[in-house]
Amino acid sequence: MVYSFSFREAFDSIIPCVYGNVSAHVLPTFSYVRVVGNLAIVARPIGHVGTDASPVQSNVGEFWCGIEKVGEEIPVEYGEFTRVRDGKVFEAKIKDRKAKLHFGKAPATVAGKYLCEVRGEDGQLLSGNMFVYSPPVLRLPTGAVFHEVPGARPPKVIGGVRTAKKGGSIELRCPVFAYPQAWVRWERDGAAIESHPSISYDGDNIVLSHMDSNMAGTYSCIADNSFPMFVDGPSMPHQLIFQQKVTVSP
Repeated sequence: MVYSFSFREAFDSIIPCVYGNVSAHVLPTFSYVRVVGNLAIVARPIGHVGTDASPVQSNVGEFWCGIEKVGEEIPVEYGEFTRVRDGKVFEAKIKDRKAKLHFGKAPATVAGKYLCEVRGEDGQLLSGNMFVYSPPVLRLPTGAVFHEVPGARPPKVIGGVRTAKKGGSIELRCPVFAYPQAWVRWERDGAAIESHPSISYDGDNIVLSHMDSNMAGTYSCIADNSFPMFVDGPSMPHQLIFQQKVTVSP
């Protein structure tokens, strides 16, 4: 997926200008310098579940940023990409007069919002936001029991059986990662979970308290997000289901 983007010389706003080879917006006449590049790329996971010791890998591709002045390409002399989530800086490789960051095969968690900063021969620093999109994936603790259902659509992962003592409590985690951030909901035995004093939520996790036999069943964490998969395309939905069976002992 390739986009192009641009910024006013004061770079206080983003002005989309070109999608592929098709002009989408005309720049105002006062914009002389702009940054162009592929605004967003998609991380394609290899599987949908991993562990802390062996996280999900994705095929990602590469970012590139360049500079144009009145339609003429200006060579980039230095560039870097900063992941906004944690501030990690990646120095760009200068190739074909552009700043590039090649991901290739990388952990799915590289997805997120990035800031591209490039400097041309005039020493002026220009910047703009870029994005790596990812559908939901799971990152379970090392040693967790699970299996991914082959060919399931939407993807489904089944975790190990959880057992709680009668009158006790248990927390079911949904350690999902996605960009944009996934919206998470829970179901039990395929139905929405009704509000109950013994049921509470801690972020994306569900906490079951004062357990009794009526609370046993198959609990499903359902994670949804959406983003465009191709140039100028519509936002496409992505979903992942993580099931955990809960039993109650005397």
